[in-house]
Amino acid sequence: MISKILSGKSLAESVEYNEQKVREGVAELIDISNIGSANYVKETLEKVSGFNQRCQKPAFHLSLSFPADERELSNGELSQIAKDFMTQFGFGEHPYVVYRHRDTNHPHIHIVSTRISWKGEYKNVHQEHRLAGKISGEIEEKYGLIKVDRSQKKKESKAKRITPGTPDKNNVRQHITDAITNTLAARKCFDIATFEERLKSYGVGMKVREEKVSYYLINEEGKQTTRAIPASSLFIPTQSTSFSPTYKKLNTVFNKHRKAEAAILKKKFSWLQDYYVVSKKAFANFLEKNNLKIKYAENSSGVYGVSFVDTKSNVEFKGSELGCSWAQLSNLLAEKVSVKKGKERLFVDNAYKLFVRESHRYHIKESELIENNDVNGQLYCVVKVATNEYFAKKLQTMLDIFVEEQRRNIASIKEKEKKEAVHINEHNQHPSLDKIARIIAVTVGGLAGLFNIKSSTSEQKGTIFVEDEEDIETKIKIREGKLIK
Repeated sequence: MISKILSGKSLAESVEYNEQKVREGVAELIDISNIGSANYVKETLEKVSGFNQRCQKPAFHLSLSFPADERELSNGELSQIAKDFMTQFGFGEHPYVVYRHRDTNHPHIHIVSTRISWKGEYKNVHQEHRLAGKISGEIEEKYGLIKVDRSQKKKESKAKRITPGTPDKNNVRQHITDAITNTLAARKCFDIATFEERLKSYGVGMKVREEKVSYYLINEEGKQTTRAIPASSLFIPTQSTSFSPTYKKLNTVFNKHRKAEAAILKKKFSWLQDYYVVSKKAFANFLEKNNLKIKYAENSSGVYGVSFVDTKSNVEFKGSELGCSWAQLSNLLAEKVSVKKGKERLFVDNAYKLFVRESHRYHIKESELIENNDVNGQLYCVVKVATNEYFAKKLQTMLDIFVEEQRRNIASIKEKEKKEAVHINEHNQHPSLDKIARIIAVTVGGLAGLFNIKSSTSEQKGTIFVEDEEDIETKIKIREGKLIK
């Protein structure tokens, strides 16, 4: 026995689906529980659900399916199986109804209930799908039913879901339901036209007239081979809810798929937020990698909008949906380079170095370049050509400050070089003080000798004898122990 639980907002839709089957002669109501009369099933379920307004999806719709070769089960046995299941699941005291369906090659029942009790309490079942599988196994054991390998059934269900089926004329309604379910599960379906085209791969056609939809089987030539079934009489199960595939409901699903896809793409575009500007080449590579094509909206004044087309699904998204409107993109796209936020100073420094290097080719020194009053404007042009005018204007103040810093640096270097030149010149014209002191020490025996010479010259007015410089150097070295007499 395989259990499938569906949740939703509308109990009326769940009841109506089963009642439609009854009217078509392929289902019957076999039991009601905790409801006064079968004539007030829908009203009672909706009334009890209204006891707790905090529950957003009160509808509880359960199907219990048995293998095709299961023994014939009476309505009484099926009613008892439904009661056992609801009791063990914790919904035994809730109002519910049981329908037996005969529209497939395997027997199954549908149970419609509410997650709200008569006391207004909301029943939250922990890991309800796992619990439902456990209860199904226990019921198989209790009633001697064929044991089903639920893990294998899950694999088969998945395989069926991703592979278009072959039309089953013995079970037209079920085949159409499966085809619609599989097509919508692919999620890359955003409009009626695409949906209709993909249904054909399952051998299913559809008619849309004044927003009224019906479905039928088709042959290989696309011709209708069965009577059309109104969309309102079909029931499409999903993980979170269930619905009839009418024009209005389908478009609701398509819009939901579109928003989900847009959210995925928006995350892919989020990397742009880390940059001041992005080169056109880098942006083109990004679009190609994600199978996107850019499309511009233009008028006589020029471009005013931008959108992106998914080349695989041929679906178009506005730039504003993806966080990349034309106002943002026009300021972002750069001619040649990308500049990451926080790296603008490094970019200016590299732009200046490039400017200096190119100037050297024309024999213009950096000092000559920086002294030019127009260097700010020239550097601005370099930035503008590499990025765009918007970013260049954004950096204007930083460029002015940077140029002024370079001027001060060059002036400081020049001043230092000037001082060093004076020092070198003085060194070449005069012996060092150290050398003078050593000469005096050798020739006259130190500082005391200097006073004696002064005294001698003043008193005697004689001439001081000065030795040859080469001899002086030799004596200095001898005195310092560098030469031996």
